[in-house]
Amino acid sequence: MKLPALSLLQDHELGAPLRLTRWRWSGARREQRFEAAAGTHPRWELSWCTRGDARYRIGQRELQLAPGDLIVVPAGLEHATTFVGDVLAASIKVSDARLRAVLSALDTKASARLAILSGDDARRAADIGNMCLAEAQEGRGAELAIDALCEAMLVTVLRSFCGASDDDADETRRLDPRIAASVQQIRDAFDQPLTVETLARTAGMSRYHFSRAFKAQLGHSPYAFLTETRLLRAAATLRRKRDVPVTVAALEAGFSDLGRFARAFRRRFGATPTRYRAAAGEVS
Repeated sequence: MKLPALSLLQDHELGAPLRLTRWRWSGARREQRFEAAAGTHPRWELSWCTRGDARYRIGQRELQLAPGDLIVVPAGLEHATTFVGDVLAASIKVSDARLRAVLSALDTKASARLAILSGDDARRAADIGNMCLAEAQEGRGAELAIDALCEAMLVTVLRSFCGASDDDADETRRLDPRIAASVQQIRDAFDQPLTVETLARTAGMSRYHFSRAFKAQLGHSPYAFLTETRLLRAAATLRRKRDVPVTVAALEAGFSDLGRFARAFRRRFGATPTRYRAAAGEVS
């Protein structure tokens, strides 16, 4: 009897900004599956499925990745992956700074977010991703080629977000209206001293039921979502307003404890606010 096995076919770590992986799950029967434990990572993940059935669980939502599809998973978002049957899949993980530098260069108000892409855009992006994997095995000059190909892949993916609003209105409309109201409050008043109790009142729910429902639908606790929103705002200020002091960027984003802000920022972006700003300037 053939035993199912997860095989890591390729794994290339090209410094903090980029990692390429390709794996295969060989299930003996269609119903056999591999289930990875839920977790997070500090980089954005772009994964595509060449063969088989890959599924991503975000909170209580399950997103199915069919052959030809590509999923974009934000950095820091808790998720679990399941492979069913015979699966061949790959991923590229890129730093937040790298992704947002490309997004800024596109001169669009679109926002990268959790999404599954299909159709021509997904196929083009996956083709470029496969070229990155092929280059990774070439040796001399591979990193230069991969860097250029990765940028082309990001452009292809991020173009698909053009026309989306900054507040992710389409995603909000799919939420429970009570949770959507609290999400909108966070986006509108992230710089105010919001608490979970305040957000629960907006949703018209008890704190306990609100917290559970929020995480089930968005994959983050309310506090983590608020912190993420504030960190993204602070990072945007550091990138776009180079004369604004780090302290001011933190306060304007809603952080009152500067030490906590510095620690959270470093965990989220892999660099101090000052170094993040400097790196963003180098790639702009």
